[in-house]
Amino acid sequence: MASFVTCPGCESSCYATRGPSGAAECSACGLRLGDEPRDTSPEQVIDGSLVLLRQMMHMDVALLTEIADDREVIRHCAGEWPGAGDLSGASVSLDDTFCNRLLAGEIDNIVPDVAAEPAVRDLAHPRRLGVRSYIGVPIHGSRSRLYVLCCLAREVHPELGPRDVRVLEGFVRSLLDQLEPPPPTESSIG
Repeated sequence: MASFVTCPGCESSCYATRGPSGAAECSACGLRLGDEPRDTSPEQVIDGSLVLLRQMMHMDVALLTEIADDREVIRHCAGEWPGAGDLSGASVSLDDTFCNRLLAGEIDNIVPDVAAEPAVRDLAHPRRLGVRSYIGVPIHGSRSRLYVLCCLAREVHPELGPRDVRVLEGFVRSLLDQLEPPPPTESSIG
């Protein structure tokens, strides 16, 4: 399982890589990290993953949302939206979201310029917030739960492309284990 760490030297969220000595090093600054494994909760792994994703995508926020009861609920958020702050726990009508349009097949995974995309111009909530670009991928959980991993920005991002969708899909694979850990095996039940 992949896990992210926060480097005590540069405070970036990154994968811990093995350096020439075999010790764990920060992939951003090369600082040698502690060799002892750290216990991290699924929430910490998800939050660290979103911080890294937001940085990699150069977006204002990275969100992990859950679709339930005709609502989109933000379960985890990295970054703050100007004027709205931390979006964690916020809930909006599914009808007024990019993610609903993505799930319905009305838009692609990427909307680099919201103002230029007719399929989302009528979304009032994103317009009020000033969202200018969007990228997202659905996460179909094994327990009939539906999530969306997405990033939003206040600026147009014409450089977003298929590679960026693949990056999000890679994050989805690692996050799914955190969202829905496998049931305990007989040997671990005791």
